[in-house]
Amino acid sequence: MLAVYPLILIGRESLPFDNLQDLMAYARANPGKINYGHQGKGQTGHLLGELLMLKGKFRMTEIPYRGSAPAINDLLAGNIDLVPDYLLANKSNIDAGKLKLLATGSRERLKDYPRVATIAETSPGVYADTWMAVAAPSGTPKGISMKVSRAIAHGFQDGKLRSRIRTLEAEPLASTPDEMRDLIRQSLETWAPVIEAAKIVIE
Repeated sequence: MLAVYPLILIGRESLPFDNLQDLMAYARANPGKINYGHQGKGQTGHLLGELLMLKGKFRMTEIPYRGSAPAINDLLAGNIDLVPDYLLANKSNIDAGKLKLLATGSRERLKDYPRVATIAETSPGVYADTWMAVAAPSGTPKGISMKVSRAIAHGFQDGKLRSRIRTLEAEPLASTPDEMRDLIRQSLETWAPVIEAAKIVIE
């Protein structure tokens, strides 16, 4: 595992609330009035939207797109209410006040946005992130995979490299193969019940 980065929940600039707690209260009082766009069926934004509704006991109208860009364009135009996405692609619009950062899926508040609560502060136990990793074909000898893993870990000791990864709004990891396996298992434990409950099917 090379690095991990959180999903964020962003809203249109004219949204009448500024945080997840108020969003959930409004959505419960007005079922179906809030909609959210995502990158496509089964993508991380779709899964996070469903997880928020499942844990928070409220409903939103789902609007699927083909990728983040068209969803964000509609969000900027005020045509939709929310998009679960990633910070790097949206930071400039958030900083310019064109989009509202409502919550972050990280385990701690983001250093650049200390006033923005994590999702878990409103919906305990809900975290949402994704990761970049290096994989090899099944059957690759363990000695070779460990050699590659050690080389990556050595490279990640470089402070400049770690700093550059952090400028991409990601947290450098350089995990072992076993740690990567555990993270994949944790992801399955998080998202499999959501996929089942929401009856998500990829066509």
